[in-house]
Amino acid sequence: MRNRVVCLWCVLSVLISAFVVDSAGQATAVSPVQAPVVTEAERKSIVAATEALQPADIPVLLPKAEAGDASAQYMLGVAYADSKAVQKDPAQAWLWFQRSAEKGWPVGQNAVGTAYKSGMGVSRNEVEAVRWYRKAADQGYAQAQANLGVAYYEGLGVPQDATEAVKWFRQAAEQENAFGQLWLGISYAEGHGVAGDMGQALIWFRKAAGQGEAKAEYNVGRIYDNGLGVSQDHSEAATWYRKAADHGNADAQFDLAMAYHNGEGVHKDREEAAKWLGKASDQGSGRASTLLGEMYWNGELGRAPIKRHIAMHEFEKGAKQGYPVAPLTLGEIYFKGWEFDRDYIKACTWFLIADDLDKAQTWGQTHPSDIAQLRKTLPSRISKTQEKLTPQQFAECQRQAAEWASANSPKLSK
Repeated sequence: MRNRVVCLWCVLSVLISAFVVDSAGQATAVSPVQAPVVTEAERKSIVAATEALQPADIPVLLPKAEAGDASAQYMLGVAYADSKAVQKDPAQAWLWFQRSAEKGWPVGQNAVGTAYKSGMGVSRNEVEAVRWYRKAADQGYAQAQANLGVAYYEGLGVPQDATEAVKWFRQAAEQENAFGQLWLGISYAEGHGVAGDMGQALIWFRKAAGQGEAKAEYNVGRIYDNGLGVSQDHSEAATWYRKAADHGNADAQFDLAMAYHNGEGVHKDREEAAKWLGKASDQGSGRASTLLGEMYWNGELGRAPIKRHIAMHEFEKGAKQGYPVAPLTLGEIYFKGWEFDRDYIKACTWFLIADDLDKAQTWGQTHPSDIAQLRKTLPSRISKTQEKLTPQQFAECQRQAAEWASANSPKLSK
């Protein structure tokens, strides 16, 4: 075990050697700023080393970190952030990232920027996140360049500036950073900061996908699925969806499920469709939960009575995940008395929940066809259930809907 720990330490010892420490304990880059202090290949070695950390590594790293070694400090920060080698402690993670960053090491500076962006161990502060990303980016650190680009692209901590974003994406992408390649592809696909060009988008998505970047794999699939600048090819799309789905991308899992459900690019297979919907659902996709519920409800996965109860569970899960079609469906079931006793109070409560979710989120922008049908149906359903209830009963529906909203914190999902 000790030999393995020393080996991990050797990797980072080489990487930190690009710095010297002055009398004040501050690290100074030996090479010019325009040359990356930590290359993309070295960053990948760092990622591999930190992912391999085990509890037995901590006693070796701790004295080195306490002695002021920036790489050891960063590794301890990662250990406390991901809880694999020690008990998770965001405050300790922040402390060690900050110490590493104060030494001038760009890997630590980027980590501090990400901590500020996410609020991990420190109050969320997008302006500070940008400041630290810039410190690392100015030293040629590709991951920070990509992160800084995202800040400009989305206007987080800086005024929105797509042209500036593309500049940083390109610098990162040309260093073979997959995240930078992904975002440069997005920029070309959306025509933000650069002239729209699906051919260029596909080139950069493929480069990122070649490094296992799941979002890029998914985007390649979308391009082929929709015939965007290429001949439409559902089979090729399904191939890329599977790559991304295997890497845990929930959107790809959903679209792969739909490919199996509809027999587009793959043979029709309802069980396989249900499997991938379940995976997407487990990652918080309310849309996947709802469609899985519909498969159970419609008998596509068998007609045993228990299937309807499983469907109800999936609909309730979809509602908690914030997808307004799920509570609309539950309301319909109780309104019409399908398989369950007709219950206008429950129906009205679910209709009101659906209305609240629609108003609170942006589903109309992300899934306009789904929401168009919901908005066509929902007002009349609320009106008709209200007609069948006394004012006191309708007030009870409103109370229950508010109580449900208070108890659940739905998040926007696919």
